[in-house]
Amino acid sequence: MHLTDRAIRGLKPKPGQRERVVAERGLEVVATRSRKMFRARIQIGAKVERCVLGDYPGMSLAEARDEADIWRHQRQGIGALPEHVRGSTVKDLLDEWDRIYLQRERRVPEEPIRAIEKDVIPIVGDMKLAEVTRRDLVLVLDNLVERGSPGMADHLRSMLIQMFDFGVERGLLEESPARRLPKARKGRNREARDRVLNDEELRRLWWGLATEREAVPGAFRKYWFSRVRPYTKRALRLLLLTGVRRSEAVLAEWSEIDFENALWTIPGPRTKTFKDHVVPLSDLAVEILEEQQALTGGRRWVFASPNKDFTLPILVSSVSQAVNDNYPTLKIAKFVPHDLRRTVRSRLSALG
Repeated sequence: MHLTDRAIRGLKPKPGQRERVVAERGLEVVATRSRKMFRARIQIGAKVERCVLGDYPGMSLAEARDEADIWRHQRQGIGALPEHVRGSTVKDLLDEWDRIYLQRERRVPEEPIRAIEKDVIPIVGDMKLAEVTRRDLVLVLDNLVERGSPGMADHLRSMLIQMFDFGVERGLLEESPARRLPKARKGRNREARDRVLNDEELRRLWWGLATEREAVPGAFRKYWFSRVRPYTKRALRLLLLTGVRRSEAVLAEWSEIDFENALWTIPGPRTKTFKDHVVPLSDLAVEILEEQQALTGGRRWVFASPNKDFTLPILVSSVSQAVNDNYPTLKIAKFVPHDLRRTVRSRLSALG
């Protein structure tokens, strides 16, 4: 049978059947009452092997034909990949990873996409996958370390490993160049791990994060962060008031905020324990959220970025960058956003 989109859309099991299968050479479409999926088929000797490729219409008929060709090609042990696969670039891999995996499996798929588009694609995006080496990816990570973001380099390293492993699974390349990528950090500095801000440092930071300089008392105006955007300042103030993790704040959605009861419920998929976490909100925290709601108009993301027409949240890394760029303004020792969480925990313990 020659498969067409029209034929697939109209395909359904006959009365009394659980499923119906139609085939075109080595490609099958399996239709149940609730689902249609593509499946590749090959016969090796007396044995028939099958592989599920994806659901229709999430995967198009053209994509399914390509994927079936690649899978059969690999199962037959033929050396060279098809021409359209050999020409695939890192950009092509990112697009397929996003479409096939991230959009289906990640609650917030935008974050890895934006990180890779920002720091990887400009350097190796147009390279063919077969030509990318481990050295190319090491240099990408070195750029982040030299920029003062070793933590982001480790995070990006994890993303690259996942993305290139996906490429191997999909038959886009034979071996992952991200295998055995070195970590940016071999250990943590003990002083940094124990960093807790004192009262004076907290006062300077609080006024440094004011959204308007005129609202800052005269004695603290020299500490004001002049080049940090208001929504990033509010995100940092919320970290200081709640003690939540950086990503938990930046990726917050308005559906999680209960203004009436002053509660914020962070859903399990975004917490370290994978359990829902209820955060009580102080009057100051509620005030900050109300200011932010007036800016975003109540769209999905609490800290939606005006640069992205409020359709995406700000980058998690932008919070760290704001601190890294401005802590000298406060005339205090270096700290990172996670130190605010440690500070809140220490202060709450001291208060009993």
